[in-house]
Formats: sequence, structure tokens, C-alpha cells
Amino acid sequence: MQHVAVREKLIAVALDPVGSSSEELARRTREGYERYGKLVRAIGIKPQ
Repeated sequence: MQHVAVREKLIAVALDPVGSSSEELARRTREGYERYGKLVRAIGIKPQ
């Protein structure tokens, strides 16, 4: 991550900033959607 101020603010709110490419972001987003989608379905969370 190039901008130190942004990085520090993200860390202050317990986020782990990772500098990467748009392809890496797409991959991580897809993996998170799949992982958490399975969890949501497994425990039966429904939209309100």
C-alpha cells in the first residue's frame, strides 16, 4: 500500500491493508463470496 496515512487509518480500525492488483482483488472477492456463501447457507441465515 502506497499511501501511509490510508494504511494507518485502516490498521486503526483492525483492517489488514494489502497492496495488490485488480486481478488479486477480484480473486480475493470471489473466494470470500464462495467461502462465506457456504457458511451462510450452512447455518441458514436468511435476508430480512
